[in-house]
Amino acid sequence: MKTGLSLVEMATELERQSKAKKDYQITNARVGMLEDGSIGLKTTDSGMMELGVSEYAHGQIAAYTDIPKKYYDRMLENHPRLLAANVNTWLHKKEGRRLVRTLDGRCRAFLSDKYRIIDNFAVASMVLPMLSELNIESCNVDENSMYIKAFSPKLMTEVRVGDKVQWGVIISNGEVGNQTLTIAPMSYRLVCSNGMVMNDFGMKRRHIGGRSNDEIIDAEYSILSDDTIKAENNVIMRKVRDVLKASLSESKAQEMTNVMRQAANVPIVAKSIPEVIEVVSTDFGFNEDESEGILNHLIKGGDLTKFGIAQAISRQAEDLESYDRATDFEKLSFKAMIASDSVWEKWNKPKKAA
Repeated sequence: MKTGLSLVEMATELERQSKAKKDYQITNARVGMLEDGSIGLKTTDSGMMELGVSEYAHGQIAAYTDIPKKYYDRMLENHPRLLAANVNTWLHKKEGRRLVRTLDGRCRAFLSDKYRIIDNFAVASMVLPMLSELNIESCNVDENSMYIKAFSPKLMTEVRVGDKVQWGVIISNGEVGNQTLTIAPMSYRLVCSNGMVMNDFGMKRRHIGGRSNDEIIDAEYSILSDDTIKAENNVIMRKVRDVLKASLSESKAQEMTNVMRQAANVPIVAKSIPEVIEVVSTDFGFNEDESEGILNHLIKGGDLTKFGIAQAISRQAEDLESYDRATDFEKLSFKAMIASDSVWEKWNKPKKAA
């Protein structure tokens, strides 16, 4: 499992971000791309607020204005004035308003005004007191996402004799439209520190709903208040608390352990292990380096079963630079473990003799 930040480092960054970020609801007519590729918000009749733009927000602007991303990126790098002309032309042909999320003076998200703000600070403030008896093995936060992975020393089972698994939860949230608020059971295999996210057993809450502030529908521009955001989060946070408790139950841990045990009894019968991983990698979109790493971990682990493939994918997560990508691997490891019979047959097809 990838380590990320310490809990103190994450808490410090969350507090810093809560003070540094601002959210603006603004009509399309008051937004424009400037000739250097930055974004201008006309927040007063006489002034323009200029903001840098994150890579993720550039992608959202491209999608909203229906400009192909490859062409968008080419213009941004080689001809930003042309990009500004394209963006402004198509942006101002659309009536409506956007939610512009900023951090440290930079546009980090360009969203629909129907986007429901569920902030990382609010989520962490709710869940961390509930995790006081758990071990937080890994956590991380950046301008886009937050992750907390915590495990109970009292909630432990065995997949095989001596192969102990500690159970807990992952709480993750995105602030820029990149992911849902998710609470899901998670395993921590003590023999190798692998993590596996059981997303199918968890809760997801999409950041979509009514306008963030019905009182300003007719306004051309407004800053969303903290009180407005907190009020909308209260109902969601109560649901979070209930799901968190359910995820840490003994019955849930036993249910998921049984899934692991079943996978541990399904052997790889294909003659060529590299070919098996090649097919798995194609289905999951792993690149060449990732696929090679998974193969190496599978061979080194020596567990040539369905469970072994899942654990090799999870182990590869530790070797990845991106925390987001590493967490994706922990989710995909579970997907591999519960692959249907037809999918497993495709992966595990024995190579015919020449």
